[in-house]
Amino acid sequence: MRALPPRNLLNFFVGIVFFSLHVSCSDEDEKLIAEKEVPQAVIDAFGKSYPEGVVREYAEETKDGRRVYEVSFEMSGRKIDVMYDANGSTVEVEEEIAAEALPGIVQSSIKAEFPRFSIKKAESLERQGQRYYEARIMDMDDNREYELVFSGEGKLIEKEESVEKEE
Repeated sequence: MRALPPRNLLNFFVGIVFFSLHVSCSDEDEKLIAEKEVPQAVIDAFGKSYPEGVVREYAEETKDGRRVYEVSFEMSGRKIDVMYDANGSTVEVEEEIAAEALPGIVQSSIKAEFPRFSIKKAESLERQGQRYYEARIMDMDDNREYELVFSGEGKLIEKEESVEKEE
């Protein structure tokens, strides 16, 4: 094995430190938790809004600088994630949808900007009363993945390369 020259070695370690800081300080670090760790207000709000929902898991994370609790569940064959604040107020609702159910303008935008990519997963999002769409896409040539978020009008508003691959 060839040793790295000192300058390249330094750049390598600096890169590792910055990557580690980014990952550890990420605003969206999600941690699975037990139901007993979820505030009662969240449990009550979920039960009232989704009485037929079958919980898969609970998680907590920091989103936009505040602690939120996510309830992942299935209902009528659909996968849904709902984020609540500690008081039980809904922060965000994510529902998995078929890629074909994305609005035509979103599908057209993906095809135009990412022609070699295929849609692996699609979701309908509701945040603060606004509708958004999320698509996880994968490059068929080199397996790069991105998460894209579109406004309800089809405008690309977020693009993030996925570090961890989703199955």
